[in-house]
Amino acid sequence: MQRGDVLKGKYVLLDLIGKGGMGSVYRAENLMTREPLAIKFMNVEFVEDKIHVERFKREIETLKSIRHPNVVNIYDWFIPEKGEDRKPFLVMEFLEGKPLSEILKKRKKLTCKEAITIMLQVLDGLECAHQKGIIHRDLGPPNVFLIHSSDKMVRVKLLDFGLAKPISSDESISNLTSEGVLIGKPGYVPPEIFWKKTLDARSDIFSCGMMVLKSIKAKLFLKGI
Repeated sequence: MQRGDVLKGKYVLLDLIGKGGMGSVYRAENLMTREPLAIKFMNVEFVEDKIHVERFKREIETLKSIRHPNVVNIYDWFIPEKGEDRKPFLVMEFLEGKPLSEILKKRKKLTCKEAITIMLQVLDGLECAHQKGIIHRDLGPPNVFLIHSSDKMVRVKLLDFGLAKPISSDESISNLTSEGVLIGKPGYVPPEIFWKKTLDARSDIFSCGMMVLKSIKAKLFLKGI
């Protein structure tokens, strides 16, 4: 993908704003409305990987079902047909600000008031997800995005629902893949995953508590983290 590419006849790519192990995010624009957007692409090496494609689809389905001021909005998406030589992508609202992880890296820690203000908004977004029977499973400072608005109030958006899963009475949810690999943010995952217990909404709440601790103490109490 490169600057100037047009997707679905209406989204033009402007520049690369983020890149990770799973995918890349570009700043883009709606050609008809001139609305700024963010478009997330899956990395090419994962396009043929069923597990990663299913996670990408799950993120789309999850975000479609959650509409809340503290959860990133999605507007459109594309999943290629089998054998089609194009990357899956997700069209989201464009956010200006920084993830909590960058803030903590620079400042080391926050005041209690700042940490509580941020976490109350995180919990509001999570409540909406939990009411729809969805747990995030990957909470941590990189997935908490802070937007500094014109009224100088900090606004929070929850990101990255690729590991989210529905809670159902007939489904046991853990943070282990079928290969036994731990998923989630080290230091923020709840202890029950090490006992191979079923996860539920309380698991996300534990991760929130660990983020508050990290925000005000600058370190976590778990050895080696």
